[in-house]
Amino acid sequence: MIFEVAGIISAISSINQAVSLAKDTQQTAATVGDMISNLTNAESRILRFEQKTKAKRPLTTAEAMKISLAKRDAQAIDRKLHDMCLSVNGGMELYRNAQKIKAKAQADHARFLKTVAKKRAQRKQRIEEYVTAFAVVFAMLLVLGFGYAAYEYVYKPYQLKDAKERLQEARERQKNIRQCGRVKC
Repeated sequence: MIFEVAGIISAISSINQAVSLAKDTQQTAATVGDMISNLTNAESRILRFEQKTKAKRPLTTAEAMKISLAKRDAQAIDRKLHDMCLSVNGGMELYRNAQKIKAKAQADHARFLKTVAKKRAQRKQRIEEYVTAFAVVFAMLLVLGFGYAAYEYVYKPYQLKDAKERLQEARERQKNIRQCGRVKC
């Protein structure tokens, strides 16, 4: 990741050197167009790196700072190219077209980042729903387990004990009836 950022920064610095060299010599629209193309490529590499990284994880502080510096350098070079395009025949038309393409790429980048944020929010909500469903199922199983345990280990033995006592009482009554003719002697 850091090597990609370093590559982007080196590309921007080489474009800056080419712009500085071009100011000293008279340039044609083709060479200015090449410089604009190189700058646009460097800016798109910055956006792609940012998209790729942010889709997986947030940027580290070092990466964010390097990207910020690279964007600032690209803006400075863009201003220099604008000034250079003013002096070249047909340069402003070329510059305007490059700016339209750049604006479209930035709009696409912003849309992509919104989509990523929306997908993250949906994923987070889906995970929360799964956790809630799991908790409900776990609670239901827990209640059923306690109910079964209460039936097996509390109610059933009590019922059996109660049945044994009733049987004992019935035997006692029968014995009393046989001995004295009454239920209780």
